[in-house]
Amino acid sequence: MKKPQLIEGMKFPNVRVFRKLLREYHIKEGYTFTFLKNESTRVTVKCARDCSFRLHASPMYDEKSFQIKKITQMHKCTRIYTNNNATSSWLSQKYITKLVDAPETKVKSMKNIVRREWLINVSHTKVYRAKRKALELIQGDHRKQYLKLWDYCEMVRIQNPSSVAKMNVERPLPDEGPVFQRMFIGYDAQVKGFLAGCRPIIGLDACFLKGSFGGQLMHATAKDANNQMFPLAFAIVEAETKDSWTWFLENLTDMIGNPEQKGWCFISDRQKVFVT
Repeated sequence: MKKPQLIEGMKFPNVRVFRKLLREYHIKEGYTFTFLKNESTRVTVKCARDCSFRLHASPMYDEKSFQIKKITQMHKCTRIYTNNNATSSWLSQKYITKLVDAPETKVKSMKNIVRREWLINVSHTKVYRAKRKALELIQGDHRKQYLKLWDYCEMVRIQNPSSVAKMNVERPLPDEGPVFQRMFIGYDAQVKGFLAGCRPIIGLDACFLKGSFGGQLMHATAKDANNQMFPLAFAIVEAETKDSWTWFLENLTDMIGNPEQKGWCFISDRQKVFVT
């Protein structure tokens, strides 16, 4: 695929490999084509412009392979710099390894890289779709990840029965499934460590989540005997509001005990809400 060629008599393992090489050749050489026939038993293409290029391929009768049976004439037209064969799916496969190393690459930078490496101009929208598809292949579909949260909470409760794992959902439409709203996680080992060896000071803060669906991460952090940070509990919420903070603190105090009886001291960032 690095140096694609179309030669009469060339054989391929199957029709999918042939279509892939056909696309690679036309993008690399700067030509374009259209399908006259595009079936599993025969593929016929011609130049999408005015030259007389025409190619026919079909399976071999005596073996399990796909062969170029006839090429009428190779392309005689000039190179084009806007190629519809370079789809967003093709781009995502080409640059998935680069996005693994640098997922923060900007769309504008990717667009310039494609122009430099393939001598084709692609739209900003196409590159954006390509990057999104590549990141989904690398990181997984965010929507599908939410479906695993029920199993995660259940596994926390099974493997560490004294831990707390709660999830709230919303049902905006009665005929549709539940929609994730909030999740609170507090591990038993963290609670025991806090009660056994930490100072009675708990810091509260929240930060934005920069994923596809946003939200905020709330967390409670204590100080151990060496004056080091000790994670206590965290929650994923829809926004930093009085209602979400109240819900987080109620779950937290259910875990560690009543603040008035235990003498806990809470410290917040004092930006949006109050803490008692």
